[in-house]
Amino acid sequence: MRELMLLKDQVTVLDDKLANNNCQLSDTKEKLTSLQEQLNESQEKMAELTSDITSKIETEEVLKNKVQELQDEIAMLEESLKTELLADTICRGDVDVTFLECVKELNRKYEYVFNGAGAGPGAGASTGKKVLQI
Repeated sequence: MRELMLLKDQVTVLDDKLANNNCQLSDTKEKLTSLQEQLNESQEKMAELTSDITSKIETEEVLKNKVQELQDEIAMLEESLKTELLADTICRGDVDVTFLECVKELNRKYEYVFNGAGAGPGAGASTGKKVLQI
């Protein structure tokens, strides 16, 4: 009988330990569930940030291209203005050192345009045309 009582006491102790372990297991499951939810939220935020960064990088590229286009257009307009000033100086200015420099510059531009400017080596036949031989 005594042995039976000892076994019952041991079973009761083991039942208490099992109940305690079940409580700890339940708490651990709740903590893991909470951590999983936090991880999912963090992953969603990371995906949103990645999308935002990608969008901003694409926008930056578009803006860089626009800036380059505008810079090219400004350079072309400035060159056009210089050519108009050259022509005005040649047509209306006094024949002096400035006049001669303008004719030389116009001659360089003329050769550049008519000798296949902007093309690769050997492009366009050289016409050898000169505005004015100086």
